[in-house]
Amino acid sequence: MPSFTEGSALPGLWLFRPMTRDPETRPTPQLPGLAIVLVEPRVPENIGAVSRAMMNFGLSELRLVAPRCNHLGRGARAVAVGTDRILKGALLFDDLGAAVGDRGTIMATVPRRPTRSYGLIPAREAAPLLIEAALPPATAAIVFGREDNGLTAEELSLASQHVAIPTADDYPVLNLAQSVLLVASELYSAMEPPRPAGRKHPSPPAPNDEIEDTLDHLDRTMKLLRCPAARRERIRRDLAEVLTRLPWETKQLSVLHTILHMFDVYDLKEKWRRPPS
Repeated sequence: MPSFTEGSALPGLWLFRPMTRDPETRPTPQLPGLAIVLVEPRVPENIGAVSRAMMNFGLSELRLVAPRCNHLGRGARAVAVGTDRILKGALLFDDLGAAVGDRGTIMATVPRRPTRSYGLIPAREAAPLLIEAALPPATAAIVFGREDNGLTAEELSLASQHVAIPTADDYPVLNLAQSVLLVASELYSAMEPPRPAGRKHPSPPAPNDEIEDTLDHLDRTMKLLRCPAARRERIRRDLAEVLTRLPWETKQLSVLHTILHMFDVYDLKEKWRRPPS
């Protein structure tokens, strides 16, 4: 925890100083399986501050979705003091779906309760869940929205849970860098020592790309079965909610593919048996 010491030069002023720690007794925990994702960041200084917050708390993978500024420019580097490697290593994507496609667990931060409020949890409760979801070989992502208007409903639907950062009602506004800093701090506080050697990890959740493939297969099967378009859309949306709320494994998704394939084959056989009209 940080310590506070009274400044001698200015009476009554309290200066923030980090506590020193022996690196031999407490190495900085790392979460290589967790990606910090920023959607369309506009302020370079915010990106620089995010990279600094990540380095403070042992995070290393930064992903930027369609950034609206130069994340390697002077403004970002001026704030990122000593954390250039995170800025230079940032991965760029055109849209959020591509940025989280390889992630097994996806969480998204929200400034307030979203319209569809399933899975809304405070950052402190989300931290241990994210840590567990990011233990190798599993992967996870925590998504932060635009500085001015956050995330769209479609973007929020990609996340299994929505994360809220508690604030005072009088002024609940946090900027992007503050949000990342607070979540990163909660993650760092919740980290535990590495698991003992030989302890088996649970199977990692299936990447989001595999979930999308399953939903596409469902859509193709429903078309074969002549399901009306409106009903197809509703069923796909409902199944998407189920698949994103729970951590499905690749093996479990393959069972769904098998069931859908049985319907596909049955429909083709029926078409072959039916006499031509």
